[in-house]
Amino acid sequence: MTCFWDSIIASLNYEDARILGINPMHKNKTIFIQRLKEKNKLVDVLWQGKPLRMQEKKEHFEAVKNYNINGIKNGHLTSICDSFLLLICDLLNVNIEHKYLHNIITYKTKNKCRKILKFKSNKGHFSR
Repeated sequence: MTCFWDSIIASLNYEDARILGINPMHKNKTIFIQRLKEKNKLVDVLWQGKPLRMQEKKEHFEAVKNYNINGIKNGHLTSICDSFLLLICDLLNVNIEHKYLHNIITYKTKNKCRKILKFKSNKGHFSR
Protein backbone atom coordinates (compact mmCIF):
# COMPACT_ATOMS: atom_id res chain seq x y z
CA MET A 1 0.00 0.00 0.00
CA THR A 2 1.95 2.98 -1.28
CA CYS A 3 -0.85 5.50 -1.81
CA PHE A 4 1.02 8.25 0.09
CA TRP A 5 4.08 7.99 -2.17
CA ASP A 6 2.06 7.37 -5.34
CA SER A 7 -0.01 10.51 -4.74
CA ILE A 8 2.97 12.73 -4.04
CA ILE A 9 4.93 11.45 -7.01
CA ALA A 10 1.91 11.88 -9.30
CA SER A 11 1.71 15.54 -8.26
CA LEU A 12 5.30 16.28 -9.34
CA ASN A 13 6.03 18.07 -12.58
CA TYR A 14 9.25 18.34 -14.58
CA GLU A 15 10.57 21.28 -12.54
CA ASP A 16 9.90 19.45 -9.25
CA ALA A 17 11.77 16.40 -10.51
CA ARG A 18 14.68 18.59 -11.63
CA ILE A 19 14.90 20.25 -8.20
CA LEU A 20 14.93 16.84 -6.52
CA GLY A 21 17.39 15.37 -9.01
CA ILE A 22 15.15 12.58 -10.22
CA ASN A 23 14.25 11.51 -13.75
CA PRO A 24 10.91 13.22 -14.55
CA MET A 25 9.91 10.35 -16.83
CA HIS A 26 10.67 7.58 -14.33
CA LYS A 27 9.43 8.56 -10.88
CA ASN A 28 10.52 5.55 -8.85
CA LYS A 29 9.26 5.56 -5.24
CA THR A 30 12.46 4.19 -3.75
CA ILE A 31 14.64 6.70 -5.61
CA PHE A 32 12.24 9.51 -4.70
CA ILE A 33 12.40 8.72 -0.98
CA GLN A 34 16.17 8.29 -1.14
CA ARG A 35 16.47 11.77 -2.72
CA LEU A 36 14.33 13.24 0.04
CA LYS A 37 16.55 11.58 2.63
CA GLU A 38 19.67 12.93 0.89
CA LYS A 39 18.22 16.45 0.76
CA ASN A 40 16.88 16.26 4.32
CA LYS A 41 17.34 19.42 6.38
CA LEU A 42 15.87 21.37 9.24
CA VAL A 43 12.78 22.75 7.55
CA ASP A 44 11.76 26.38 7.70
CA VAL A 45 8.07 26.39 6.80
CA LEU A 46 4.80 27.33 8.40
CA TRP A 47 2.52 24.56 9.63
CA GLN A 48 -1.04 25.70 10.29
CA GLY A 49 0.23 29.26 9.88
CA LYS A 50 2.88 28.99 12.59
CA PRO A 51 6.63 28.32 12.50
CA LEU A 52 7.93 25.11 14.00
CA ARG A 53 10.00 25.22 17.18
CA MET A 54 13.65 24.12 16.87
CA GLN A 55 12.93 20.88 18.76
CA GLU A 56 10.14 20.05 16.29
CA LYS A 57 12.45 20.75 13.35
CA LYS A 58 15.04 18.38 14.82
CA GLU A 59 12.45 15.66 15.39
CA HIS A 60 11.18 15.91 11.80
CA PHE A 61 14.78 15.83 10.51
CA GLU A 62 15.40 12.62 12.49
CA ALA A 63 12.13 11.07 11.29
CA VAL A 64 13.15 11.50 7.64
CA LYS A 65 16.75 10.46 8.32
CA ASN A 66 15.66 7.22 10.02
CA TYR A 67 12.79 6.36 7.66
CA ASN A 68 12.97 2.74 6.49
CA ILE A 69 12.59 2.79 2.71
CA ASN A 70 12.26 -1.01 2.69
CA GLY A 71 8.96 -0.71 4.56
CA ILE A 72 7.08 1.44 2.04
CA LYS A 73 4.83 -1.41 0.90
CA ASN A 74 3.43 -1.54 4.44
CA GLY A 75 2.02 1.96 4.00
CA HIS A 76 3.00 5.34 5.38
CA LEU A 77 1.48 6.41 8.66
CA THR A 78 0.81 10.03 7.69
CA SER A 79 1.18 12.29 10.68
CA ILE A 80 -1.06 15.28 11.31
CA CYS A 81 2.21 17.26 10.94
CA ASP A 82 3.99 14.97 8.50
CA SER A 83 7.78 15.09 8.25
CA PHE A 84 7.86 14.34 4.53
CA LEU A 85 5.16 16.88 3.66
CA LEU A 86 7.13 19.50 5.62
CA LEU A 87 10.30 18.61 3.74
CA ILE A 88 8.62 18.60 0.32
CA CYS A 89 7.07 21.99 1.08
CA ASP A 90 10.50 23.39 1.95
CA LEU A 91 12.54 21.76 -0.83
CA LEU A 92 10.11 22.55 -3.64
CA ASN A 93 8.85 25.93 -2.37
CA VAL A 94 5.26 24.74 -2.57
CA ASN A 95 2.29 25.08 -0.28
CA ILE A 96 0.48 21.90 0.66
CA GLU A 97 -3.14 21.53 1.68
CA HIS A 98 -3.93 18.18 3.25
CA LYS A 99 -7.58 17.50 3.95
CA TYR A 100 -7.85 14.81 6.59
CA LEU A 101 -11.51 13.86 6.93
CA HIS A 102 -13.05 17.34 7.42
CA ASN A 103 -9.91 19.14 8.65
CA ILE A 104 -7.59 21.20 6.44
CA ILE A 105 -3.91 21.00 7.41
CA THR A 106 -1.65 23.58 5.77
CA TYR A 107 2.07 23.62 5.06
CA LYS A 108 3.37 26.91 3.68
CA THR A 109 6.74 27.85 2.29
CA LYS A 110 8.30 31.05 3.58
CA ASN A 111 9.69 31.64 0.07
CA LYS A 112 7.82 32.52 -3.08
CA CYS A 113 5.30 29.73 -3.58
CA ARG A 114 5.66 27.91 -6.91
CA LYS A 115 2.31 26.09 -6.65
CA ILE A 116 -0.15 24.45 -4.26
CA LEU A 117 -0.31 20.68 -3.87
CA LYS A 118 -3.62 19.34 -2.59
CA PHE A 119 -4.09 15.97 -0.96
CA LYS A 120 -6.83 14.27 1.00
CA SER A 121 -6.91 11.29 3.28
CA ASN A 122 -9.04 9.29 5.65
CA LYS A 123 -8.03 6.67 8.20
CA GLY A 124 -6.71 4.33 5.51
CA HIS A 125 -6.08 6.08 2.21
CA PHE A 126 -4.12 9.11 0.92
CA SER A 127 -4.80 10.61 -2.51
CA ARG A 128 -4.68 13.71 -4.71
